[in-house]
Parts: sequence; structure tokens; C-alpha cells
Amino acid sequence: MNYGIKRIIKEKKFNKGKIVMAELFGNNMFAVLVFDENDKLVDSLCNCCFGESCLKNVLQLTRKNYKDKMREWFYD
Repeated sequence: MNYGIKRIIKEKKFNKGKIVMAELFGNNMFAVLVFDENDKLVDSLCNCCFGESCLKNVLQLTRKNYKDKMREWFYD
């Protein structure tokens, strides 16, 4: 399934599933998507930026969310 992904920024696979940080179609939308071992979406988080001035901050926040979700789902 596509989930509206424009491009994948980061992806990491684990035995329990995978986590993806991606840019979505739309106006500067970035998401963290967590999939289980059957490629079913189990958790997601999306950040949106409405101007080029906040793009760097939104990317930093999305990277932090990526690390937090990785710890939550894959590192016990």
C-alpha cells in the first residue's frame, strides 16, 4: 500500500517489523510510519509545515519522533 508516500527519507527493518520516516504528498508533510512483520500499519505520526521558514524545525521534530517510535516499538 502506498499511504501517500512521496519519498522515503529513512527506513529501518527489524524482526518485529519496520519503521519509515517519509515525506508525504501535500504541503511539506512528514510522517513516521510503523509496520508490523506482515506490513500492516500499526502506528503513525505526521508533522506538517506551512512555510519554508519552519521546514528545518519540522524535520528535526520528525527525526526525534522517529527515534522515539523506534525505542517504543522495537527496543524493549
